[in-house]
This record gives sequence, C-alpha cells and structure tokens, in this order.
Amino acid sequence: MLLDKGQIPSYKQISKHVRGKIVQGEWGVGQKIPTETELGKQFNVSRITVVKALERLVEEGYLKREQAKGTFVNTPPLGIFPSELLSTSESITRKGEKPGFIVLENKEILPSARIVKLLGLCPNDKVWKLKQLFLANDEIIGIQISYFLKEDFPEVDKKTYNINIDSALETCRAIQLDEEEQELLQVKDVTGFSVERLFYLEGKPVKFDCSIMRSDRVDSTIKLKSTLG
Repeated sequence: MLLDKGQIPSYKQISKHVRGKIVQGEWGVGQKIPTETELGKQFNVSRITVVKALERLVEEGYLKREQAKGTFVNTPPLGIFPSELLSTSESITRKGEKPGFIVLENKEILPSARIVKLLGLCPNDKVWKLKQLFLANDEIIGIQISYFLKEDFPEVDKKTYNINIDSALETCRAIQLDEEEQELLQVKDVTGFSVERLFYLEGKPVKFDCSIMRSDRVDSTIKLKSTLG
C-alpha cells in the first residue's frame, strides 16, 4: 500500500489505516495484528515509523502489546455509570451556551460490519447516516456521526426530530485528532476525546453515535454514588 507523500506524516497515515481496520470490525478484539516488519514492508517504511504509529494506538486504547507474543487488538474500555441521559444540545444548554449544528451528511448507506453487529442488523440492511458538527455559541466543538434505521426515526429528513430513548451505554477515550478532524474542528495542536453511545429502546439497540470532541472546550463529568450504607 502506497502512502500519500503530502503533508501528513507517514506514521499518522499508518495509525489511521490500522484504526480503521479495528473500528470497521475487520480486526476483532484479541486478534494479533501483522508484525512491525510486515507492516513496514506493506507501507514501505522503516520499523521506527511503524513503532511510532502503533504506539499512538496503544495510547488511545485500540491496541495492546504482549511481551514475546506481539501486538493485539485491545478490548475497548467501557464505562457504565448511573447518570442522566442528555443529548449534546441539552448538555451545551445546561452550561449556559447556545447550541447549534451543521449537517455535513444525511443519507442512507450500507453499514460496516461493526455497525451491523452493534445494532443487531442483517448483513444487507441499510441504515441512515447523519454526520454533523456541534456548535456552542457559534464555535465548533465536536463532530458526531449517527447510525440508525430510518423506520425508528421517521422525521430524520427534518431539521429536528424527537428520539425516544430509555437507556444508553457510553464509552469514552482520549485520542489524537487527525488532519481531517483538525480541519473540521478548525483547531491545531489540540487533543480530543471520543465518545461512543449505543442507545436502547425497550432493550433493543436503535441508534449508535460516535462523537469526536475538542478537549479544550468539552469535558466529561460523572456523578459517583457510594454503595456503602
């Protein structure tokens, strides 16, 4: 595979390629990935470049290293906490700021293997993909991609629509923003964090959100309650 010789460093392109394999479900949890030597030959780069690319994914939680065994796809961290379920717009409003959004994509697609598994779909089922930017006081603070069946949300063609949800699982992890994400968020040298939410209605998964947020504008606060006494 040939890398783009433009402004994006080779190690970042390799990180993005490997991350995509994991996110799309091509490489499953616990699977051993190709060796550093094999990846170096595949991308025609030095072992040092491959090591730097993989270390980035280890830091992000996508990979784990096992001594004398190799590098494996990591079990994604999952945090489940009793908390109030708020939309991004509601969270922005509660902080006293004006929410807004810009729709980038709104179309029906064939989903990846990972989305099929998360939403319990059949292989040929189509889903609706909604990609948008979130704003707070007219400043872009995050990117969100949502996947769902249009039959569950018939008003998706409108600018706003009601979502009936009774629970959700949320996973958060720190990430390095890639070039495309930095361009969309209009930032440089800013880290981010990923927030994934799988929404349920009456025990059935009905919607999956993947959000990339600016860490300098958004934080995550969890209310903890003691189980003692």
